[in-house]
Amino acid sequence: MQSFIKIFQFELQYRFRRWDTYIYFLAFLLFSFYSIHGSTLFVNYGGAGQRVYANSSITISYFISHMSIWLIAIAAALMSVPVIRDRETKAANFYFALPITKSGYLLGRFLGTLVILLIIATAVLVGITIGYLMPGHDPATLQPFKAIYFIWPFFVLIIFNIVIASLIFFSMVTLTRNVLGGYMTAVLIIALNMIAQRFFNPEDLTLYCYLDPYGEHAFFTMIRGWNIVQRNTALVPMESWMLYNRLLWLGIGLILFLIGYIRFDFGRWMQDKQSARKIKEDTSAKDARIAIPTVNRTFRFKDNLHHLFFQTKLELSYHLKTIFFIVMIFAAGFILFYDGISLTYPTTGYVLEIKNGYFSIFALIILVFFAGEAVNRERELKLAHITDALPIPDWIFTGSKLLSIIGIAFILSTLVLVAMFFSILYKGYPIYNPGVYLLECYGIVFPYYALLAVLAFGIQVLVKNKFVGHTIMILFFILNVIAKSLGIEHNLLFYGAPPKPGNGPLSGWAGYNIDYSEMNGYEPYLAGRTWFTIYWLIFAILLTIVVNLLWKRGIELNFRERLRLMKSRINKAAILAFGVFGIALIACGSYIFYNTNVLNEYLPQTSEVPFQKRADYEKKYKSYAALPVPWVTDINVDADIYPTERKTVMNIRYSMENRTTKAIDTLIATLPPQLKLESFTVKGYESQSIVHDPRLQFFALKLAKSILPGEHFEMVLNTKIHPQGFKNETQSDIARFSSKYMSISSDMDFPILGYEPRVEIGANDARVKYGLAPRTASSSQQPDTTAKYKNIWSANSDWVNINITVSTDNSHTAIAPGKLLKQWSDHQRNYFSYSTAGSKQPPSFDIYSGQFLKLERYWVSKDMQDSARIELYVHPRHTTNADSVFNISKNYLDYLHYTGGKQPLNLLRFVEMPYNGGSLSENSMLAHFDYAGPNFMDYRVSQAVLKEYFSNALAPAAFAGAGVYGSLTNKYTSSGISWKYGSNADGKIFYQPLQNYLTGRAEEKIQERPIFNTYNITYMSGKMDMAFGNLSAMLGDSLLNTYLLEFRESHAFQGPPYLLSEDLITFLRTHVPDSMHQRFDEYFYKVIVYRNKVRSIKATQTDDKRYRIEVEVEKHKFEDDGAGNEKPIKDEEYVDMGIFTMRNPPEARIPDIITSVKLTDGINRLVFYSDAPPTKVMIDPRYLLVNLNLLSGKNDEWKKVNL
Repeated sequence: MQSFIKIFQFELQYRFRRWDTYIYFLAFLLFSFYSIHGSTLFVNYGGAGQRVYANSSITISYFISHMSIWLIAIAAALMSVPVIRDRETKAANFYFALPITKSGYLLGRFLGTLVILLIIATAVLVGITIGYLMPGHDPATLQPFKAIYFIWPFFVLIIFNIVIASLIFFSMVTLTRNVLGGYMTAVLIIALNMIAQRFFNPEDLTLYCYLDPYGEHAFFTMIRGWNIVQRNTALVPMESWMLYNRLLWLGIGLILFLIGYIRFDFGRWMQDKQSARKIKEDTSAKDARIAIPTVNRTFRFKDNLHHLFFQTKLELSYHLKTIFFIVMIFAAGFILFYDGISLTYPTTGYVLEIKNGYFSIFALIILVFFAGEAVNRERELKLAHITDALPIPDWIFTGSKLLSIIGIAFILSTLVLVAMFFSILYKGYPIYNPGVYLLECYGIVFPYYALLAVLAFGIQVLVKNKFVGHTIMILFFILNVIAKSLGIEHNLLFYGAPPKPGNGPLSGWAGYNIDYSEMNGYEPYLAGRTWFTIYWLIFAILLTIVVNLLWKRGIELNFRERLRLMKSRINKAAILAFGVFGIALIACGSYIFYNTNVLNEYLPQTSEVPFQKRADYEKKYKSYAALPVPWVTDINVDADIYPTERKTVMNIRYSMENRTTKAIDTLIATLPPQLKLESFTVKGYESQSIVHDPRLQFFALKLAKSILPGEHFEMVLNTKIHPQGFKNETQSDIARFSSKYMSISSDMDFPILGYEPRVEIGANDARVKYGLAPRTASSSQQPDTTAKYKNIWSANSDWVNINITVSTDNSHTAIAPGKLLKQWSDHQRNYFSYSTAGSKQPPSFDIYSGQFLKLERYWVSKDMQDSARIELYVHPRHTTNADSVFNISKNYLDYLHYTGGKQPLNLLRFVEMPYNGGSLSENSMLAHFDYAGPNFMDYRVSQAVLKEYFSNALAPAAFAGAGVYGSLTNKYTSSGISWKYGSNADGKIFYQPLQNYLTGRAEEKIQERPIFNTYNITYMSGKMDMAFGNLSAMLGDSLLNTYLLEFRESHAFQGPPYLLSEDLITFLRTHVPDSMHQRFDEYFYKVIVYRNKVRSIKATQTDDKRYRIEVEVEKHKFEDDGAGNEKPIKDEEYVDMGIFTMRNPPEARIPDIITSVKLTDGINRLVFYSDAPPTKVMIDPRYLLVNLNLLSGKNDEWKKVNL
């Protein structure tokens, strides 16, 4: 006991004397404080927003969960040292000669370091607590302070993780007698977390939760189904997945610690692994006289280059032979190749993205670790005094070691290249782009790995201890996470940053990702990428020059003495090199600044300019919203597209009519930011510009003569889109402008005629901040008197005639909505004239120009009554999916015809889009993406075809609930898939919508509403799909489809007053039997949720060879008030029960037997009979009820049968 106390106290004193302890504590304290108080980072945790408080239980738990991962990294660094330190410093020779016990020694070292780790961890708790208590927060975003919200997740997540990680790391170092044992274990823990993510299966989360040592997956699983009240007030429950995960990994840690304790032996610990070998050679001295030859020493530059090559080769071989490198490369390769073969369809764009997964973390760890090994190896092996005395210039030492790390970066890049080819070969994909793969790996990935290698190497040279260097690199990555909130957003200040952050786990730095599509190549992003890469490579060269001058050689010197030595090392060559590259850096940086800040507007994410502009727009021009707006009847466009210049010039002529009751003397146009207004006139009317505001893109004309009600006129706007240079942060829609592909969207690139309410700030906290009145969620169940006269597309148009003439380069084909009337060429330009005359078209459309291949097929109904032409415009190499597009289109045209519908147009036109290309699946212009695989295409194409038939023929009013009309498309899509593949596919259709709804409703910012007046289409579409699924169950697919077609025929292309959700819902309710009105109303007019589960099953075989199945189920039903408060409903209702038998294939999603039973609130005992052996019983097998238990991952909705 005495030895334990002495060693424990010594370990504490040792750690308290080291400055890195205080650096760790201060770093976590400041990061936690600033994340909560000084930035908006915390808002991203747990969906914090207007309904989830900033200091809610879930927000704090999310933050603490993420911080626990960083603390595990610190645990790996600290727990890998205590025991091995005595061995490496030879202090063990003294310790082990003292009367100490094994338990006292090991526990003293372990617990002493563990206490330090826990003290460092308290910095997180202290930081976030102070951050919330400090003044400056919006009171509306905070709830009353409760200490338990901080203490409980700190205990469950951080303390548990630190104890588990400490047990494992300490044990592995003890067992392996090598600090690499701890490092490799840390890598294994990271790998297990990544592997666990690959096992995410909502229906079975066992491996997903158990394989994760952090407990992060179990935590996320436990809170997935929480409503708003729970997210604000509930604590992470220590039960189910969370409890089992904590106990499992705590048990693993204790077992490893026990094994390490048992195997630890003082004598064996001190003995080198090679010392046990008996020396067989005769070491007795022999009298020998050897003639020593004379050696002529030369120091020519050529010889030095030879030395550099040889030394680099030697250094690299050291790295490649280490167990750590082999294990890391194997783990990284496994992740990389797994991601590669997991691709559904390995198109070039998808293949290029496999490097952005968790492989990037392994790459960074490898480079950082071996940078420390390269710089410090000779000193750790006590060989530095020998190597430093060799007559070799400093730059050979520096260069060889740095080049060896860059060589590792090259190997990692090559591994990515091999994985790309392997993915394509494994999937048998017919399209190869070896040139693109080479450019990606060696022109994009490798430079950024090399930049990281130089930084990690430079830091190791500047510091005295490699662990301090690793710590600084960890802080560097933390800084990357919070850099933007600190105002470090310009990539000229952000080391190695490209103009578009990547998608990887370390997206703050691992930003070598670049969106590639064969439609437009790298072109939209490459200019900015190239210049920033050159800039930072020049900076890396300057850093290398400084590092060479500060290279550690000879006796240990403090940093001040090394600076003094640096002055003596500076020579003309160093001055010349530094001067040349310094000038190059300034010149390159100036050119980048000119592009990002002069040619383009520099808007940091922390900038208040965008919000200020939106606030100013509302304050200055809200009064114009009350002015009468003319009606658009025709849109005529002459568009000249210049792909090589990324420029589009448009003459837009709106044929308009004054359909109001007032005279119009003022016309307004609001323009998107990228659109430049050249002129704004009204044909035949004199006018004067009264507002010309390019900053807010608001323009107004005053007419000399008013336009009277019923009069027609033409408004003419000449506009131009011409992106200049490149931006600091590349916008996603830049993919629409390149020499190979151009896309112009009426929603994004055309003027908005009138005041635009969508520009206004929606979030109440932001509105208050910028001096605007907060908004309240309307509780009205009926729209105001004017709502029916505004549709979701436009405030001043519905069905229009569109006439478009497009000119483009002679290598391009231009595509626009409507029929191609004429095509011709003139002066090396191609011209195309399109018109929708004779058909009705919503005012949303796209214009495309690209190097397309046109494919064409025809569809004719079996009764020869209907026909259609199907056109497909694709990249010349992207014909793999062509047959799928045509066949799926024909299938759904058959389905529409089969169910009694009529095809309204004789043309379906699909146009291929690149990544982030922007598209609208509108009438006669359907999106087809170049990365879609066959499975995705089935759903995507079918939705596009049916959207043309349903959604684009019905004009919903611009009022809450309009999204219900979009669900008609999904309803018909699901019915069509069932019709094509059989009813067993139906179970897959409604499972995912339910998942989407359950996870999305918790993120609702204001209030969850019922379907009939909801405004949040993003997640409510899932519930709408389920609602129509319930209708199918009530009425049958065939009858429901008949009613929907009847509604469509009655309201197709209806003008004002437009359709409200109530129109469709009331129509359907009249066709639903009275006995089903309760279920119908609960879906469309209320927010009803369930907590249903199967408690137990007992199956026995009867005398007549049948099977008696006794089932105990539990049903609980609640009505949610929209704010997360649930009111129990005690009623009786019919619920489906499904019995799976051995007649079902193992992958079946629909039971062999489905029967509706009446269930009361609480526990119900049921008996079923089956002719075949039952395998499992499920409540609500078609996922027609909103069962909150579904997200728990505990599979409460079903149980297996044990016969």
